[in-house]
Amino acid sequence: MLFEFNFYSSILLILFVNGFVYSILLGIRGIQKQEKSSLWLSAFLFLCCLHISPWMLGFAGWYDNQPYRDFLFYVPFQHLFLLGPVVYCYIRQLLNPGFKITRKELIHFLPALGYLIYSFVVFITDKLILKEYYFLESGQDKDFELWYQLPGWISIFIYCLLSLTYYRIYFKFLLQSQSNIDAISLIWVKRFLVGFMLMIALNFAFYIVGSFTGSSYVFEWFNFFGFGVVFYALGILGYSNAKAGEATFFLDGIKQGKIYFLNESIFVAEKQAQNFIKELDFVTVEVEQTTPAIDEVVLALKSKIEHLFYVEKIFENPELNLIQFSKLLNVNVTLASKAINSMYGMNFNDFVNSFRIEAVKKMFDNDFHQKQTILSIAFDCGFNSKATFNRAFKKQLGVSPVEYIKQK
Repeated sequence: MLFEFNFYSSILLILFVNGFVYSILLGIRGIQKQEKSSLWLSAFLFLCCLHISPWMLGFAGWYDNQPYRDFLFYVPFQHLFLLGPVVYCYIRQLLNPGFKITRKELIHFLPALGYLIYSFVVFITDKLILKEYYFLESGQDKDFELWYQLPGWISIFIYCLLSLTYYRIYFKFLLQSQSNIDAISLIWVKRFLVGFMLMIALNFAFYIVGSFTGSSYVFEWFNFFGFGVVFYALGILGYSNAKAGEATFFLDGIKQGKIYFLNESIFVAEKQAQNFIKELDFVTVEVEQTTPAIDEVVLALKSKIEHLFYVEKIFENPELNLIQFSKLLNVNVTLASKAINSMYGMNFNDFVNSFRIEAVKKMFDNDFHQKQTILSIAFDCGFNSKATFNRAFKKQLGVSPVEYIKQK
């Protein structure tokens, strides 16, 4: 097979091979461990490898020799309408283990399907019917036509914004439902999406500069080289941070940002979710419609909440979450969250951490820090992360744990 090794083709070949290897490894892991998020990331890396292939193979001599030239012309390597939806589905699957592709979700993939059909029609017309260049009489690869490139990159940008919005809503959801969020906040996802945005910005920058200065084939190579470096870094980031979110939820429209906590790993199609959300949301006893006003119901929970925290010290459980808390209260998740928000003016995360901080302060005041490390004290009081402990301590008291001890 033809492949002319030179500086340009070899550099892209290295990025291609490494990206392809990560794609295979993620695919194998996704199948063996049934990690759907790994399968989506595998698909993303594979599409990125295809994306840089024309420039890699072009510098390897394919555009100058037949039948390689026609192979590059008629096989769609640039899947711009597919990259965005794949990343969006990857982020959703990663954050929400209950996410599944429904018929409604398939609309995201229609533009990509349309381009594949168009590519097939071009091939059939030119090679089998007319047996001459008709659609490609300009001698330019159709993947790089402006009508395809511009909408394609706009599509990717929009899906990146949707993914960032989804992550923001997810993080807000954690504050309302988890007591220790650092371990499951998946902050690296934000870095992944920022890197993805960097790829988009890089492509537009090269396009604008090339439009004013007249881009050469070598100039465009640096665009694809930058793309390759970024997607390779994203692959390493995703592969080394494979742990997915653990809390299953239903998002009622990304625009509204309404989110529902599902008790088990259950996914309900969006059009059915409204019918079943109450049933899924209730943990033990459903509050009947004949109950008093919601404020009276919330106030009736105060003594039980304070017993759980002051007497039973449930905050010492580092894995405490809103579902567990609602089970102890014997009410639904929504009511348990409302009780904390309305009576104490805090979200669930801040409320639980306030008790942990008070417990830590008490141990500091009794000089326990002279017998054990500050971090071990924090862990004894329910924290499971140094970063979470330091941030929560300073947020509540305005000073760091070390500064508090010095001020004693």
